[in-house]
Amino acid sequence: MSVKSSSAILHNVARQGLITKQFVPTPSAKSSALATYLSSRHTTKVSYSSTRASATLGQGRQNQNSNDSNNSAQQTPLLQLQQPWPNSRILKKLGGGVRFNSSTALQAAVEPKPDGDQPSSATNKKPTAEAANEKTREFNNIILSQKRSYDLRGVVSTFESMKQQGVVPSQHTYNLVLDAYASLRKDGTPLVNLLHVYDEMIQAEVQPNVFTYTILIIALCRRDAEVLKTVSMLKYRSAREGHDIEDLTSLENENNLQVAMSLFSKAVENPRTRYFELEVYNHLLRTLSHYGNTSDGLFVFDHLDRSPNVQPNAATFSALITLYGRAGDMLSSLECFKEFRNLRKQLIEQDITFVYNSLVDAYIKCDDFPAAMDVVSKIMPEDGINPNIYAYNTIVRDLCQRGDTDGAMDILMKLRNDSTLPNPDASTYGAILHMLYQNSELDKATTTYETMITSPTDLSRGYGTIAGYAYLCLAHGKANCVFDIVEDMRSHGLAPDATLMEKFVSVYLEAGDTEHAVDALRVVVGAVAHRSPIREGNSAIDVAAKLVKKCAEARDLKRGLLTVQVMMQHYVRLPADVRGPLLKVYGEARADTGKWEEIKGRLTGRDFVTLFDVAFVADGTPVMFRETVVGLLRDMKELGLKPTGTMYAKVSRRLTKYGDEEGGKTWKEEFESLITTELVETTSSAPKALQMPEVLQTTLGFPKTTPEVPMIMPQSEIASQEMLRAALDGNFAETFNIFNQKILACNLIPTPEVMRDVIAYIGKQGQMELAVLLMERSLELYKHLGSRGREQRARYLALNSVLIAYAQQSDMVKAKHYYQKIKDMGLHPDGNAYASLLLGTARDATDEYHDAMTIYDEARANNVRPTTFFYNVLISRLAKARKLDAALRLFDEMKPANVLPNPITYSAIISACLRAGNVDAATHAFNDMTASPSYQPRVVPFNAMMQFHARQKPDRAKVLTYYDKLRTSGCQPSVHTYRLLMEAHACIEPYDMPTAHALLTEMKQRDDIQPAPCHYATLVHSYGCLQKDVASALAVVKEMKNAGVCADDTVYQALLDIHITDGGLAGLTEAEKVYAQMEKEGVKSTPYIENLFIRGFGDARDIVRAERVFEKMTDEKGEATGKVLREPSTYEAMVKAYLANGQVEKAREIVKRMEGREFPEKVVSSVEELVEGGAGPKATV
Repeated sequence: MSVKSSSAILHNVARQGLITKQFVPTPSAKSSALATYLSSRHTTKVSYSSTRASATLGQGRQNQNSNDSNNSAQQTPLLQLQQPWPNSRILKKLGGGVRFNSSTALQAAVEPKPDGDQPSSATNKKPTAEAANEKTREFNNIILSQKRSYDLRGVVSTFESMKQQGVVPSQHTYNLVLDAYASLRKDGTPLVNLLHVYDEMIQAEVQPNVFTYTILIIALCRRDAEVLKTVSMLKYRSAREGHDIEDLTSLENENNLQVAMSLFSKAVENPRTRYFELEVYNHLLRTLSHYGNTSDGLFVFDHLDRSPNVQPNAATFSALITLYGRAGDMLSSLECFKEFRNLRKQLIEQDITFVYNSLVDAYIKCDDFPAAMDVVSKIMPEDGINPNIYAYNTIVRDLCQRGDTDGAMDILMKLRNDSTLPNPDASTYGAILHMLYQNSELDKATTTYETMITSPTDLSRGYGTIAGYAYLCLAHGKANCVFDIVEDMRSHGLAPDATLMEKFVSVYLEAGDTEHAVDALRVVVGAVAHRSPIREGNSAIDVAAKLVKKCAEARDLKRGLLTVQVMMQHYVRLPADVRGPLLKVYGEARADTGKWEEIKGRLTGRDFVTLFDVAFVADGTPVMFRETVVGLLRDMKELGLKPTGTMYAKVSRRLTKYGDEEGGKTWKEEFESLITTELVETTSSAPKALQMPEVLQTTLGFPKTTPEVPMIMPQSEIASQEMLRAALDGNFAETFNIFNQKILACNLIPTPEVMRDVIAYIGKQGQMELAVLLMERSLELYKHLGSRGREQRARYLALNSVLIAYAQQSDMVKAKHYYQKIKDMGLHPDGNAYASLLLGTARDATDEYHDAMTIYDEARANNVRPTTFFYNVLISRLAKARKLDAALRLFDEMKPANVLPNPITYSAIISACLRAGNVDAATHAFNDMTASPSYQPRVVPFNAMMQFHARQKPDRAKVLTYYDKLRTSGCQPSVHTYRLLMEAHACIEPYDMPTAHALLTEMKQRDDIQPAPCHYATLVHSYGCLQKDVASALAVVKEMKNAGVCADDTVYQALLDIHITDGGLAGLTEAEKVYAQMEKEGVKSTPYIENLFIRGFGDARDIVRAERVFEKMTDEKGEATGKVLREPSTYEAMVKAYLANGQVEKAREIVKRMEGREFPEKVVSSVEELVEGGAGPKATV
């Protein structure tokens, strides 16, 4: 018997009126014993309402069940939805007689040839149909290229741009966009965008094909499964946490399966869209099986049978067995299983265990527990199938639902003790523990939980199981147990959710036990931070804020400060309105002698650091700020607590910002009076005087020798800040002098945080010898910090700074040396260091996307706190690699990570959008940037927008619009700004040469910018290449020389382009003379100049000389080679030269060489497509 013959088993069942799609099946020539059996049965249809409260599918058919046998030919057409999809036009269109297109093979539907792609029939009626079709094909080629390079956001953006320009999308367009939306959809989100595009397609009378229906049906089935899982999870959470279930109306009203069946019904009505791939049938059957809907299942299976190239597989039988089992028809499930066993050897699948699991599930749903046990204990072993844990979990869940605690525990013990059986997993324990939670059986739950935790069970997805036990403990007054439970979560990569955190902390708060409430917060926040950085919007912040407010209300200053400190350990600063009241509580306690005596002995230096931090965000006048900080400092003096140097510097800067000279003087006097008495003696030998690098020895004498006993004093902050100011002023000799005379000579230790900045800045300026010298001497001094933890942190900061410095100097060998030193400490570089490593690596690499993502992935894996610089570098690299999706994803991460984008960030993201051709996204980012409260105008983003509209998508009006915005912002134009302005007038038709020339004068008079060679090059290019006016172009060159401006590569490129473009061999000869003159004047060539010659020789059919130009260039970065570096455009020019001369194989060899350079995939693909197309248009230079 063939596999196909098994489909006859369902034909007779269909005769009983269970299929309601205006379809009465014709008796098949195929037959089986199962078909004979099913023909005599009447299967009860289970409504969707059994699972969803109000989403009943096929209600009209249910009402007709009693008359089915007599009225089978008068079935209700299509699906009658009790609650249709909000975008109801889709379903209206499905029933409205839409014309359908012929369907080709599925692969052809995915990517049909663009030349054969036609817009909608309505478009073809227009007089301009030829032009409209051409525009549609152009956009389709772009979208297809974006899809192949996985730029799915680009697909959507191009589609929107296409519609805005009035270009009519075709069937191919819609299919590509639907596929992009299906891939872009995030798990757990509805299919609104996908169905909206399909609705547009139907309204435009563009005919769906098989691929259209395939995308939609599979997406709808997957979403339906998500909804079922979400509803189940919400109900489980409701029972676990003890609150009312959330409103499920929005989920229930999606009606995903109903829409999928409507689409399927409409498709099979048309002979040209009738047949699908097996995956579609199986998705529908599997989804229908969740509801036990045999009538629709039979309808789908009958069409599977009629499909000429599709045969059922094990997944099909699994779905059918489940379908009948959940409908309560075990005999039909058995007949399906019997047919499966008969055909088993003909099936391709290696693992068919899931079919037997379906049989277990069917027995359970039909309330036959002994038979389900027989499947795993007898039938599966007889068939040579090893039962997996899924089958046992089905049985355990059933026992738990019945309340049979002993039966479930017996199976658990068998699984644990019998080595021939599968090990219990998180779901096994979860079902049993959930039952015990509901029964409030704490002792049994504790025993089971401890068994689970001590077993090798993977609990990475078992949050609900662990959390349920925590809730049970809280309900029984065992909150102390939750501390260990949260640690268990942490050890399995989990973290408490908002509800558990709040309940855990609230148990202690309600009891007035703020001490243990803070301890509880510390544990849960630690678990959350261990999994991922705590970012804005994280529920841990809300819980902490509630605790601080509670402490403030209770006048419990110490616990309030501890709470703030717990969060600050994880780089989280609570909102000012939360921290502010603590300062008031402190003031009240300070004014109350009795209260002050009670709390002052418990206050620590860390508490005062927190209070100073609160003072910075508290509301008030500059005078109030001065009084607060001076009062805090005096209190520290009274309590014998030492202030930190950082504290001194921060307050000093704030007072300076306020212009409070008197306050600054008072602050300094109070601080110095306190620190003059502070001395910590050590017994170590005296530090040796620091020897100056040779580069600085001419400006300073050697330092004096230092005393024998080094000291650690807060004055070091003042001296360290002086060093930093000197370094920032570029006075490195003075920086060196301060270190020797005010730190070493005074037996001080430099402040590690300030020294970090000093070393990094000096190194960034190229003074690596001095930076390393300061680092090494600082490391010796840090040994006297008195605490291993403080020493390690100080050492880390110094090494990290040197790493950054070497990386930014492109000395990657030494940078990686310090990278390894940090790793040897068991630590990782910080965000700025990772970014600097990427900067250094990028200068010697072409595959910037993979380099960027490697750095990003390592930093994330090590839980490194990102910085604005970190994101800026990553986004810039991704922009250069034309990876817009990845760049946007990182940009979107910044705000939740509490990292604010700056103008450089916006410049990078705007550049990424423009490189990808997504001007809408770039405009949106630009507008976001200018609307930002912290916006500081910079010329780069304005230039980026101007450049796009001057070059990629020429539009003079928009160039001038962004120039006006630049002026309005108060930003100063740059040399490049004026170049773009000149291009807008000189290179965009109609050419406005008088205005372009006038800009040479305007830039000098208005902005004091001297005209540069690139400005003259723009004029030369316009006259000579665009307007073919060589005489005027040469006159511009003469004018440039008279102005005392020397020609650079941009001028020579314009001149060479004049001779080479359309100049033939004679033009190439003249170009070679110009090239020789360029070399004589010491102007270096560029890839774009060399590309001109490759293109010119290729067009002139002199491929040997084109090869000679190409081969004299190099793939090695750096100027040491003395050769010109090949850019992607160089490879493109060479490929086009070969193609123009009919040498396709050599063109392919160039592509292979290009692939070896690891250029961005999109760049290589565009050149590869030229070869496959076999055409050779002029190269882009």
